[in-house]
Amino acid sequence: MDGHALRRLGARRCTPLAHRLPHWRYHRPLPSSLVLVPLSLLAAAGLYWGAPVVAERATDEAAAALERQAFDSLAAARAREGLPPLQFRGDVLRVARSHSRDMARRAYFSHYTPERLGPGGRLDAAGIPWTRYGEDVARVRGARTSEAVVAAWLASPENRANALAPDLTGGAIGVACAEDGVYHVTLVMLRP
Repeated sequence: MDGHALRRLGARRCTPLAHRLPHWRYHRPLPSSLVLVPLSLLAAAGLYWGAPVVAERATDEAAAALERQAFDSLAAARAREGLPPLQFRGDVLRVARSHSRDMARRAYFSHYTPERLGPGGRLDAAGIPWTRYGEDVARVRGARTSEAVVAAWLASPENRANALAPDLTGGAIGVACAEDGVYHVTLVMLRP
């Protein structure tokens, strides 16, 4: 089955940033009567392509790789400025990743959800204590690197102030890929 046939079936493409190779994500549900049939029989019959799990995992892995690389790039930029080290926070990663996924899924780009829930509200909802926070968001198309995302943040005065705030010492970067292949990147930093 070629790419044109997949697009006619409603497949969508997400280009991972870590690999430069396109991966397809299939969203064609199987009939419920086939669910109990072993996947090997479905694959042999040409009814199951096996790619949904692999492609979704590849895209998630690419997003996770971008998260790690961007965080390391930001930590290095802060070190060059003589700032305190940035501590990775898994709880903050869940908040940042969730916001990126929400922006990607519902096709908006903002610090606030359509329901007007902002960064502080998301941290509160996750039960994360904070006295000050900063958030930067970015949209990236194609195979741009994590260094390019961080460089873009540092080139903007408002984003630079957040990213290099000396009192914000914990945080994480969350990434998600939208249907159109655009990656949504959210940096959340805080002072507990």
